[in-house]
Amino acid sequence: MGRRKKRYSKEFKLKILKELEESKQSISNICEKHGVSRSTVYSWKNRYSKKGKEGLANPFRGSGKLKEYLERFEDIF
Repeated sequence: MGRRKKRYSKEFKLKILKELEESKQSISNICEKHGVSRSTVYSWKNRYSKKGKEGLANPFRGSGKLKEYLERFEDIF
């Protein structure tokens, strides 16, 4: 069986990024403390720097974007 991808709330992501910015702890320590991989946090950091808080939203969860995506997909085919 495949592993389910864990989803984090926008608020949780912001909390981690704020802690990273304000803390003297290493990113490794912060990630270990919260059970999140470094690559995941670097991804959040990159998306936040490009799009702000909206970059941290889960793209297909509760945003209505899945429906929009499927409609565009249907238009193509």
